Amino acid sequence: MNKSISLITVASSLRQRLLSTVFPSISKNSRSCCAFLGSVQQSRLFFSRHVYEPRLLVSDVVQGDEGLDPLKPVILLLGWAGAEHSELAKYSAIYTDQGYRTVSFIAPCYHYTTPNARNGFYLSPLFRGIYAKPGNFESFAKCPLICHVFSMNGVRTLISLYRWTEAEQMTHLRRRIKGIIFDRRPALGQPKDEAQDDNGSVPYQEGFRELLLRDHTFLDLSSSLFGNLQAHSMIALCPWLRPHLSMYYYLRESPDLPDHQLYLYSKDDKLISYKYVKRFLEHQKELGRDVTEVVFANTEHVRHFFSHPEQYRSACVEFVQKIEKSPT
Repeated sequence: MNKSISLITVASSLRQRLLSTVFPSISKNSRSCCAFLGSVQQSRLFFSRHVYEPRLLVSDVVQGDEGLDPLKPVILLLGWAGAEHSELAKYSAIYTDQGYRTVSFIAPCYHYTTPNARNGFYLSPLFRGIYAKPGNFESFAKCPLICHVFSMNGVRTLISLYRWTEAEQMTHLRRRIKGIIFDRRPALGQPKDEAQDDNGSVPYQEGFRELLLRDHTFLDLSSSLFGNLQAHSMIALCPWLRPHLSMYYYLRESPDLPDHQLYLYSKDDKLISYKYVKRFLEHQKELGRDVTEVVFANTEHVRHFFSHPEQYRSACVEFVQKIEKSPT
Protein backbone atom coordinates (compact mmCIF):
# COMPACT_ATOMS: atom_id res chain seq x y z
CA MET A 1 0.00 0.00 0.00
CA ASN A 2 2.78 2.42 0.97
CA LYS A 3 4.68 1.43 -2.19
CA SER A 4 1.68 2.31 -4.41
CA ILE A 5 1.26 5.68 -2.66
CA SER A 6 4.92 6.48 -3.18
CA LEU A 7 4.65 5.62 -6.89
CA ILE A 8 1.69 7.96 -7.26
CA THR A 9 3.61 10.71 -5.46
CA VAL A 10 6.65 10.26 -7.72
CA ALA A 11 4.47 10.31 -10.87
CA SER A 12 2.74 13.47 -9.71
CA SER A 13 6.04 15.24 -8.96
CA LEU A 14 7.46 14.21 -12.36
CA ARG A 15 4.34 15.56 -14.07
CA GLN A 16 4.63 18.90 -12.30
CA ARG A 17 8.37 19.12 -13.11
CA LEU A 18 7.65 18.36 -16.80
CA LEU A 19 4.96 21.01 -16.99
CA SER A 20 7.15 23.59 -15.28
CA THR A 21 10.07 22.81 -17.60
CA VAL A 22 8.38 22.41 -21.00
CA PHE A 23 5.28 24.56 -20.49
CA PRO A 24 6.24 27.10 -17.84
CA SER A 25 3.60 29.59 -18.90
CA ILE A 26 0.83 27.02 -18.39
CA SER A 27 1.87 26.05 -14.89
CA LYS A 28 2.35 29.65 -13.77
CA ASN A 29 -0.49 31.39 -15.59
CA SER A 30 -3.13 28.74 -16.20
CA ARG A 31 -6.01 31.20 -16.01
CA SER A 32 -4.57 33.61 -18.54
CA CYS A 33 -3.74 30.70 -20.85
CA CYS A 34 -7.31 29.39 -20.73
CA ALA A 35 -8.64 32.86 -21.44
CA PHE A 36 -6.31 33.19 -24.43
CA LEU A 37 -7.35 29.81 -25.86
CA GLY A 38 -10.99 30.72 -25.42
CA SER A 39 -10.55 33.96 -27.32
CA VAL A 40 -8.77 32.14 -30.17
CA GLN A 41 -11.59 29.61 -30.39
CA GLN A 42 -14.24 32.32 -30.67
CA SER A 43 -12.41 34.47 -33.22
CA ARG A 44 -12.82 33.83 -36.95
CA LEU A 45 -9.88 32.65 -39.00
CA PHE A 46 -7.98 35.27 -40.97
CA PHE A 47 -9.18 34.01 -44.36
CA SER A 48 -12.74 33.21 -43.30
CA ARG A 49 -15.91 34.61 -44.85
CA HIS A 50 -18.62 36.20 -42.73
CA VAL A 51 -21.95 35.15 -44.29
CA TYR A 52 -24.93 37.04 -42.90
CA GLU A 53 -27.97 35.19 -41.65
CA PRO A 54 -30.85 35.77 -44.10
CA ARG A 55 -34.00 37.33 -42.71
CA LEU A 56 -37.68 37.43 -43.54
CA LEU A 57 -38.84 41.02 -44.00
CA VAL A 58 -42.60 41.56 -43.71
CA SER A 59 -44.31 44.49 -45.43
CA ASP A 60 -47.74 45.05 -43.91
CA VAL A 61 -50.62 47.07 -45.30
CA VAL A 62 -52.93 49.55 -43.61
CA GLN A 63 -55.90 47.59 -42.28
CA GLY A 64 -59.46 48.84 -42.53
CA ASP A 65 -62.20 48.54 -39.97
CA GLU A 66 -62.73 44.89 -40.87
CA GLY A 67 -59.18 44.06 -39.79
CA LEU A 68 -56.80 41.50 -41.22
CA ASP A 69 -58.20 38.94 -43.65
CA PRO A 70 -56.51 35.63 -42.72
CA LEU A 71 -57.34 34.12 -46.13
CA LYS A 72 -56.00 36.92 -48.32
CA PRO A 73 -52.97 35.84 -50.40
CA VAL A 74 -49.49 36.80 -49.25
CA ILE A 75 -46.72 37.34 -51.78
CA LEU A 76 -43.30 35.87 -51.00
CA LEU A 77 -40.52 37.71 -52.84
CA LEU A 78 -37.40 35.57 -53.38
CA GLY A 79 -34.57 37.92 -54.35
CA TRP A 80 -31.87 37.59 -56.99
CA ALA A 81 -28.17 37.09 -56.23
CA GLY A 82 -26.69 40.12 -54.50
CA ALA A 83 -30.05 41.88 -54.08
CA GLU A 84 -30.85 44.23 -51.22
CA HIS A 85 -34.14 44.49 -49.38
CA SER A 86 -34.35 48.15 -50.42
CA GLU A 87 -34.39 46.98 -54.05
CA LEU A 88 -37.07 44.38 -53.41
CA ALA A 89 -39.17 47.07 -51.72
CA LYS A 90 -39.96 48.54 -55.17
CA TYR A 91 -41.49 45.23 -56.22
CA SER A 92 -43.18 44.79 -52.86
CA ALA A 93 -45.03 48.07 -53.40
CA ILE A 94 -46.78 46.55 -56.43
CA TYR A 95 -48.68 44.29 -54.04
CA THR A 96 -48.94 46.36 -50.87
CA ASP A 97 -50.57 49.16 -52.88
CA GLN A 98 -53.31 46.65 -53.70
CA GLY A 99 -53.74 45.54 -50.08
CA TYR A 100 -51.60 42.39 -50.12
CA ARG A 101 -48.98 41.67 -47.50
CA THR A 102 -45.53 40.66 -48.70
CA VAL A 103 -42.57 38.79 -47.22
CA SER A 104 -39.10 39.30 -48.71
CA PHE A 105 -36.21 36.86 -48.52
CA ILE A 106 -32.74 37.00 -50.11
CA ALA A 107 -30.59 33.89 -50.02
CA PRO A 108 -26.85 34.61 -49.65
CA CYS A 109 -24.06 32.89 -51.57
CA TYR A 110 -25.53 31.91 -54.93
CA HIS A 111 -24.26 28.66 -56.41
CA TYR A 112 -25.08 26.95 -59.67
CA THR A 113 -25.74 23.46 -58.26
CA THR A 114 -28.87 22.09 -56.60
CA PRO A 115 -28.92 23.52 -53.04
CA ASN A 116 -29.37 21.89 -49.66
CA ALA A 117 -32.18 22.66 -47.19
CA ARG A 118 -30.48 25.57 -45.38
CA ASN A 119 -32.45 28.46 -46.88
CA GLY A 120 -35.62 26.40 -46.74
CA PHE A 121 -35.09 26.12 -42.99
CA TYR A 122 -35.04 29.92 -42.70
CA LEU A 123 -38.30 30.11 -44.68
CA SER A 124 -40.03 27.40 -42.67
CA PRO A 125 -41.59 29.63 -39.94
CA LEU A 126 -43.64 31.39 -42.62
CA PHE A 127 -44.94 28.14 -44.08
CA ARG A 128 -45.59 26.59 -40.68
CA GLY A 129 -47.26 29.75 -39.37
CA ILE A 130 -45.36 29.79 -36.10
CA TYR A 131 -43.51 32.19 -33.84
CA ALA A 132 -39.76 31.64 -34.26
CA LYS A 133 -36.48 33.53 -34.38
CA PRO A 134 -37.20 35.25 -37.74
CA GLY A 135 -40.44 36.65 -36.33
CA ASN A 136 -44.07 35.94 -35.50
CA PHE A 137 -45.83 34.37 -38.48
CA GLU A 138 -48.89 33.02 -36.69
CA SER A 139 -51.14 35.40 -38.66
CA PHE A 140 -49.86 33.79 -41.89
CA ALA A 141 -50.91 30.25 -40.94
CA LYS A 142 -53.95 30.06 -43.26
CA CYS A 143 -52.96 32.51 -45.99
CA PRO A 144 -52.37 31.15 -49.49
CA LEU A 145 -48.87 32.02 -50.66
CA ILE A 146 -47.76 33.28 -54.07
CA CYS A 147 -44.04 33.19 -54.84
CA HIS A 148 -42.47 35.95 -56.94
CA VAL A 149 -39.17 34.36 -57.94
CA PHE A 150 -36.35 36.58 -59.21
CA SER A 151 -33.68 34.99 -61.39
CA MET A 152 -31.92 31.72 -60.49
CA ASN A 153 -31.13 32.75 -56.92
CA GLY A 154 -34.87 32.91 -56.30
CA VAL A 155 -35.21 29.51 -57.97
CA ARG A 156 -32.44 28.26 -55.70
CA THR A 157 -34.37 29.43 -52.64
CA LEU A 158 -37.54 27.72 -53.81
CA ILE A 159 -35.68 24.44 -54.39
CA SER A 160 -34.08 24.73 -50.94
CA LEU A 161 -37.57 25.00 -49.47
CA TYR A 162 -38.57 21.84 -51.32
CA ARG A 163 -35.48 20.08 -50.02
CA TRP A 164 -36.33 21.14 -46.47
CA THR A 165 -39.88 19.80 -46.74
CA GLU A 166 -38.43 16.50 -47.96
CA ALA A 167 -35.94 16.30 -45.09
CA GLU A 168 -38.57 17.14 -42.46
CA GLN A 169 -41.31 15.05 -44.11
CA MET A 170 -43.54 18.11 -44.47
CA THR A 171 -44.13 18.06 -48.22
CA HIS A 172 -47.77 19.01 -47.57
CA LEU A 173 -46.55 22.57 -46.88
CA ARG A 174 -45.76 22.94 -50.59
CA ARG A 175 -49.49 23.00 -51.26
CA ARG A 176 -49.67 26.38 -49.55
CA ILE A 177 -48.05 27.85 -52.68
CA LYS A 178 -51.03 28.58 -54.95
CA GLY A 179 -49.16 30.43 -57.65
CA ILE A 180 -45.68 31.32 -58.83
CA ILE A 181 -44.24 34.22 -60.83
CA PHE A 182 -40.97 33.53 -62.61
CA ASP A 183 -39.12 36.75 -63.38
CA ARG A 184 -36.35 36.21 -66.01
CA ARG A 185 -35.95 32.49 -65.27
CA PRO A 186 -35.86 29.47 -64.98
CA ALA A 187 -33.20 29.03 -67.62
CA LEU A 188 -29.79 27.53 -68.15
CA GLY A 189 -27.18 30.27 -67.96
CA GLN A 190 -23.76 30.46 -69.52
CA PRO A 191 -20.91 29.23 -67.28
CA LYS A 192 -19.25 32.66 -67.38
CA ASP A 193 -22.39 34.50 -66.29
CA GLU A 194 -23.24 32.02 -63.54
CA ALA A 195 -19.66 32.21 -62.27
CA GLN A 196 -20.03 35.99 -61.99
CA ASP A 197 -23.28 35.60 -60.04
CA ASP A 198 -21.61 33.02 -57.82
CA ASN A 199 -18.59 35.21 -57.19
CA GLY A 200 -20.52 38.44 -56.82
CA SER A 201 -22.90 37.14 -54.13
CA VAL A 202 -20.26 35.53 -51.89
CA PRO A 203 -18.80 37.78 -49.16
CA TYR A 204 -15.14 38.75 -49.33
CA GLN A 205 -12.52 36.71 -47.58
CA GLU A 206 -11.60 39.14 -44.87
CA GLY A 207 -7.84 38.66 -45.06
CA PHE A 208 -7.71 39.02 -48.82
CA ARG A 209 -9.98 42.01 -48.71
CA GLU A 210 -7.49 43.95 -46.62
CA LEU A 211 -4.22 42.63 -48.07
CA LEU A 212 -4.74 41.91 -51.75
CA LEU A 213 -7.69 43.49 -53.52
CA ARG A 214 -10.74 45.57 -52.76
CA ASP A 215 -12.56 43.73 -55.52
CA HIS A 216 -13.13 40.02 -56.00
CA THR A 217 -9.96 38.21 -56.87
CA PHE A 218 -9.23 36.70 -60.24
CA LEU A 219 -8.61 33.34 -58.58
CA ASP A 220 -12.10 33.29 -57.05
CA LEU A 221 -13.73 34.01 -60.39
CA SER A 222 -11.57 31.44 -62.18
CA SER A 223 -12.47 28.79 -59.63
CA SER A 224 -16.20 29.49 -60.04
CA LEU A 225 -15.90 29.41 -63.82
CA PHE A 226 -14.04 26.09 -63.75
CA GLY A 227 -16.69 24.56 -61.51
CA ASN A 228 -19.47 25.76 -63.80
CA LEU A 229 -17.74 24.31 -66.85
CA GLN A 230 -17.40 20.97 -65.08
CA ALA A 231 -21.09 20.92 -64.14
CA HIS A 232 -22.22 21.83 -67.66
CA SER A 233 -20.01 19.10 -69.11
CA MET A 234 -21.42 16.49 -66.75
CA ILE A 235 -24.98 17.59 -67.57
CA ALA A 236 -24.30 17.09 -71.28
CA LEU A 237 -22.59 13.71 -70.85
CA CYS A 238 -24.75 12.20 -68.10
CA PRO A 239 -28.45 13.14 -68.42
CA TRP A 240 -29.37 11.19 -65.26
CA LEU A 241 -27.23 13.62 -63.24
CA ARG A 242 -29.11 16.70 -64.42
CA PRO A 243 -31.48 17.09 -61.44
CA HIS A 244 -28.52 16.80 -59.05
CA LEU A 245 -26.26 19.31 -60.81
CA SER A 246 -28.73 21.74 -62.35
CA MET A 247 -31.48 23.72 -60.65
CA TYR A 248 -33.19 24.14 -64.02
CA TYR A 249 -33.66 20.39 -64.48
CA TYR A 250 -34.49 19.79 -60.82
CA LEU A 251 -37.36 22.26 -61.00
CA ARG A 252 -38.44 21.02 -64.43
CA GLU A 253 -38.87 17.50 -63.07
CA SER A 254 -40.59 18.60 -59.87
CA PRO A 255 -44.20 17.37 -59.75
CA ASP A 256 -45.25 19.83 -57.03
CA LEU A 257 -45.13 23.18 -58.80
CA PRO A 258 -48.41 25.10 -58.39
CA ASP A 259 -51.00 25.07 -61.17
CA HIS A 260 -51.02 28.85 -61.66
CA GLN A 261 -47.78 30.13 -63.21
CA LEU A 262 -46.74 33.49 -64.70
CA TYR A 263 -43.55 33.94 -66.73
CA LEU A 264 -41.98 37.37 -67.27
CA TYR A 265 -39.10 37.41 -69.75
CA SER A 266 -37.67 39.08 -72.84
CA LYS A 267 -36.29 37.76 -76.12
CA ASP A 268 -33.70 40.56 -76.00
CA ASP A 269 -32.23 39.34 -72.72
CA LYS A 270 -28.49 38.95 -73.35
CA LEU A 271 -27.72 37.24 -70.04
CA ILE A 272 -29.90 34.20 -70.62
CA SER A 273 -31.38 32.49 -73.66
CA TYR A 274 -35.16 32.90 -73.65
CA LYS A 275 -35.54 29.53 -75.40
CA TYR A 276 -34.93 27.76 -72.07
CA VAL A 277 -37.72 29.73 -70.40
CA LYS A 278 -39.96 28.91 -73.35
CA ARG A 279 -39.14 25.19 -73.16
CA PHE A 280 -39.81 25.18 -69.43
CA LEU A 281 -43.23 26.82 -69.67
CA GLU A 282 -44.22 24.67 -72.64
CA HIS A 283 -43.40 21.61 -70.56
CA GLN A 284 -45.61 22.98 -67.77
CA LYS A 285 -48.45 23.44 -70.25
CA GLU A 286 -48.08 19.79 -71.26
CA LEU A 287 -48.53 18.89 -67.60
CA GLY A 288 -51.83 20.77 -67.53
CA ARG A 289 -50.69 23.89 -65.69
CA ASP A 290 -52.44 27.24 -66.11
CA VAL A 291 -49.54 29.16 -67.69
CA THR A 292 -49.45 32.86 -68.55
CA GLU A 293 -46.47 34.50 -70.22
CA VAL A 294 -45.57 38.15 -70.75
CA VAL A 295 -42.78 38.80 -73.25
CA PHE A 296 -41.27 42.27 -72.91
CA ALA A 297 -39.81 44.04 -75.92
CA ASN A 298 -36.34 45.62 -75.97
CA THR A 299 -35.48 45.04 -72.32
CA GLU A 300 -32.35 43.67 -70.69
CA HIS A 301 -32.12 41.07 -67.97
CA VAL A 302 -32.94 43.26 -64.98
CA ARG A 303 -34.87 46.06 -66.68
CA HIS A 304 -38.34 44.58 -67.30
CA PHE A 305 -40.06 46.44 -64.47
CA PHE A 306 -38.22 49.71 -65.03
CA SER A 307 -38.66 49.70 -68.82
CA HIS A 308 -42.34 48.65 -68.77
CA PRO A 309 -43.64 49.48 -65.28
CA GLU A 310 -47.35 49.53 -66.10
CA GLN A 311 -47.28 46.31 -68.12
CA TYR A 312 -45.23 44.59 -65.43
CA ARG A 313 -47.41 45.85 -62.58
CA SER A 314 -50.71 44.99 -64.24
CA ALA A 315 -49.52 41.47 -65.14
CA CYS A 316 -48.53 40.73 -61.53
CA VAL A 317 -51.67 42.23 -59.97
CA GLU A 318 -54.05 40.50 -62.39
CA PHE A 319 -52.30 37.19 -61.74
CA VAL A 320 -52.66 37.55 -57.96
CA GLN A 321 -56.28 38.64 -58.22
CA LYS A 322 -57.07 35.64 -60.45
CA ILE A 323 -55.66 33.29 -57.80
CA GLU A 324 -57.56 35.11 -55.05
CA LYS A 325 -60.83 34.54 -56.92
CA SER A 326 -59.98 30.93 -57.74
CA PRO A 327 -61.90 28.33 -55.67
CA THR A 328 -58.66 26.42 -55.04
